[in-house]
Amino acid sequence: MTNYKVSFYVSIVLLFICTGVYFLNSFMNLLADNAIRILGTCMMLLIPLTVFFGIRTYSKPKE
Repeated sequence: MTNYKVSFYVSIVLLFICTGVYFLNSFMNLLADNAIRILGTCMMLLIPLTVFFGIRTYSKPKE
């Protein structure tokens, strides 16, 4: 049950990340500013990592 719930949330988060990356990409292409592009890339890398570690921390069985 909990594994199913976690995988369900992961799929939703991945969907949001994919759409977010797509819109960020279009937005950055409009701006075409290197600093903003680098910042956006860092954000895109940080968000999935924090989500992944957050899910790992919360899904751990509490002893």
